Amino acid sequence: ACLPGQYCASPGLAVPTGLCDAGYYCTGGASRPDPADLGAEGGQLCTPGHYCPAGSSAPVACPPGTYSTRTGLRNASECDPCVPGQVCDGLGLIAPTDQCLAGYVCPAGTPAAGTAPSEPCPFGFHCPPGSAVP
Repeated sequence: ACLPGQYCASPGLAVPTGLCDAGYYCTGGASRPDPADLGAEGGQLCTPGHYCPAGSSAPVACPPGTYSTRTGLRNASECDPCVPGQVCDGLGLIAPTDQCLAGYVCPAGTPAAGTAPSEPCPFGFHCPPGSAVP
């Protein structure tokens, strides 16, 4: 039987045919490396907010400071950095979670105000909510 993360091109194989393709995940019993195509069973195209390296048995959440609305991502570097002036505080996000807090500057990729790469507003500047630059 084909284990999660693998596919078997025909029934009854003693050894799996190979790993599930990057951008897809195989839950078990997949007959193709890209199980979302052509109505195949045993897996799906990787879901928004997640990525699926080759051999994935489940989607992996995009890390804090990133998000993605796209399907079929293959690795974490394909997750989009959070929008400047916004924060992406959580895993597997499909959109930024909030504006940068007042008193902070949040460049692209900020997971939460007060954490790198955000910085307190420089002395003498005004940084309202959603500030990407002082």
